[in-house]
Amino acid sequence: MVLIILFSLINYPVYHGVASAKGTPYVWMCEKESAYIYKSLNYGRSFLEPQNFTYRFLFDIFALDSLNLYLCGEAGYIWHSSDGGENWIPQNFGGSKFATRIFFLNENYGWVACGEAIILLTTNGGEEWQQIILPNPPFPAREVDFYGVHFVNETLGYLCAGRYPEGDSFLKGQGYIAKTTDGGYNWQLLLRDTIYDFFDLYFFDEMRGYVVGGCDTNFSPIVLYTNDGGTNWQYLNVPGNYLRAITVIDNKIFACGMFGTIVYSNDGINWQLAQTPPCSTLFDIAFSDSLHGCAVGTRFVLYTTNGGRNWYYSNVSIKENKSFDIKYLPKNKSLYNPLGQKINFIKKGVYFYLQDKKIVKFISR
Repeated sequence: MVLIILFSLINYPVYHGVASAKGTPYVWMCEKESAYIYKSLNYGRSFLEPQNFTYRFLFDIFALDSLNLYLCGEAGYIWHSSDGGENWIPQNFGGSKFATRIFFLNENYGWVACGEAIILLTTNGGEEWQQIILPNPPFPAREVDFYGVHFVNETLGYLCAGRYPEGDSFLKGQGYIAKTTDGGYNWQLLLRDTIYDFFDLYFFDEMRGYVVGGCDTNFSPIVLYTNDGGTNWQYLNVPGNYLRAITVIDNKIFACGMFGTIVYSNDGINWQLAQTPPCSTLFDIAFSDSLHGCAVGTRFVLYTTNGGRNWYYSNVSIKENKSFDIKYLPKNKSLYNPLGQKINFIKKGVYFYLQDKKIVKFISR
C-alpha cells in the first residue's frame, strides 16, 4: 500500500509531440508539462539533453525541414525556430485554452487546431496569426476541442475534434469533422459522431483521407476513410486501442494510441498491429523515411528501424541541473520513491534525485 501511494506521487513525463525532417536523421519531440524540447541525431534512437525556454505546456511540434520548426501549446502559444531548434522566437500569445496540433503546408501557409472551436492560421510564415472562431451552431465551444488539422493545398483543409477521457468519467463521443475551401476562414460540418472522438487526420489528396480516434467507454479504436472529399465516411475496424495520431510515409499509413498501440496499413483498408514493448498511451508518431520512425507518449519513447513492424525503447537524456545545492532545499520535505531513492522537491510536483549533495537528475513535473 505504501509503495502504491508513493508511486502515485511521481508524475511521469508526457512526451506529447514528435516531428522529423524527412530524409534526415533529425527528430524533435516536446514534453508537455516540463516544456522541454528534445532533439535526436539518429532517427529517435536516443535524444540529447533537452532545452527549455517557457513555462507553458507544449502539445505539438512540426518540422517543415531540418531548420524550420514550429511549436504550439497552452493558451494558444506558438514558437518558431529557423536553426533546427537551437533558438526559438515566440510568434503568437493567446487565443484558446490550448493549441494542440500545428501543420504547415509550406514556408508561408500554416494552421493550428485549438480548443473551444478555434483555429489559428497564417499566410506569411507565422509573422501574423489570425484567430478564427467557428460558428455555433454547429460547432459549440463547450464541446468542440479541435485536435487534428491537415491541409491538401492553400485553400482546402480539414479539422477533427474530440474529447480525451478525464478521470473515471466516460462521456459520450464528441467527434466532429469539418472542412474548409477558402483557407480556413469558413468551415462546414461534415460529420458529427456521439460514440467516437476524433483526434487526428491525414488527406492524400482532395478526395481521399483518414481520421483516427476512439470510444471513451471501452477505449476501442476507430479509423474513418473517405474517397469523396468527406461527403461519405467508411468506419474501419482496426486492432489495438483508442488512437491519438496518424502519419503517412511512402503511402504506408501509421497510427498510434492508448496502451502502446501502433497500427499500420499498406492499402488503407486492412490494418495490422505492430510489435511494441509494454508502454502507456502514445500521443504522436512521425517517420523520417520508409524505415525509421519514432512514437512518443507518457513516460516512453519508441523507435523503429524496419518500417514500423517492430518498435524499441529510445534512450532519452535526462536534464541535469547542478546549479542548486542541497542546503537550499526544504529540509522537512522529502520522501522515498518505490525504488528506495530519496527525492526532494523545490515546488509542488517537481522532483529531483540527490547525489553527492547535488540535484543531478530531473525526474518529472
